[in-house]
Amino acid sequence: MFSMDKKGFPFRCRVFTLFFMFASFIIPCLEPEVRESPGKLSRVHRELSGVENCAGCHTAKGKIAPSKCLDCHKELALRISAGKGYHKEKGKDCAACHQEHNGENYPLVQWNIEEFDHRETGYLLTGAHRKGTACDSCHTPANSPARENSKSFFLKDNRCSACHKDVHNGSQPDCTDCHTTKDWSVDIW
Repeated sequence: MFSMDKKGFPFRCRVFTLFFMFASFIIPCLEPEVRESPGKLSRVHRELSGVENCAGCHTAKGKIAPSKCLDCHKELALRISAGKGYHKEKGKDCAACHQEHNGENYPLVQWNIEEFDHRETGYLLTGAHRKGTACDSCHTPANSPARENSKSFFLKDNRCSACHKDVHNGSQPDCTDCHTTKDWSVDIW
């Protein structure tokens, strides 16, 4: 029959239990491309560090699923589904532009401001907006969604009054009735 240990468990059960415990530690090591991080995450994603969190962003074999990115970046997901904003046609491959695992100080957004085509955002810069207006003039922390570890270029409000003082105190709801972006002054006489 079966040989028993002091507590009455069959010896075979002990062997199988030890084998499965051993295998559960060894088998994951046989697939290092799945179990080893290719590098440190950027500062903005550092809370996702650790191999136990890989599945939060990756599918099998290290592929990145945009749907997993958009699970966290909900505001961006809403804009993409509405067909609005810079990412409206770029939401199928986040990693093409936002490459991770390059270290804490690696910028996830890399673009040349001089070559950036603001028309892709759905908000055409014309007149005085286009001439020497720094991005930070409109894209301020006060007019952007709050973020802990990074800057957002989304605007909460793209109306004129978000950047310009409303000297009419709301009595003129549409600034473009009198003003253009070519020149803020009005000559109505």
